Amino acid sequence: MKKISIFVIVTMALSITSSPASLAWFVSNKTDDFGSQYTTVSTYYTSEVGQFDDLSTLSNYTDTVFLSLTMRCRDKKFEIYSAAMHSQTNDDVLDTTQSSVQIRFNNSFIKSWPVSASSTSFFYSNPISLWKKLLASKSFAFRAQGNQGDGIAAHFNLAGIAAYKSTFRKLGCSV
Repeated sequence: MKKISIFVIVTMALSITSSPASLAWFVSNKTDDFGSQYTTVSTYYTSEVGQFDDLSTLSNYTDTVFLSLTMRCRDKKFEIYSAAMHSQTNDDVLDTTQSSVQIRFNNSFIKSWPVSASSTSFFYSNPISLWKKLLASKSFAFRAQGNQGDGIAAHFNLAGIAAYKSTFRKLGCSV
């Protein structure tokens, strides 16, 4: 009986104190047609399942928008961007006129962050500043304007993101 009690207590303690895994960091190292090496580190989100990294499951979802948070180092230039894609139609989903999005770190106060937007993605201005804030945070959320006047939002667990700092530095990005 004592062994069972100890097992139950240890199991409960581990389940209470364990933090979630890095949840979905997908790393891609490639060389483009011009011989430039680049690395992207991405994670994906949909309201149906939350954060994930297995893009092969896209066909399982019928009417949802997939959002990403991506860091990229190419030709010593560091960028952070988010992309949006409809699961079945690949329709454009973002308002191309938006010049900022709302962001939050660790569920704190909401602030506006400048971006340059297209119909499928937006690039965050001041990516090094944003990167430093991401590294110091446990979570990050954004809300962008959709092309139908609706808000499009995602929430990302940032556990494990610091492990990619050296990857970007190896390619010459000052992060």
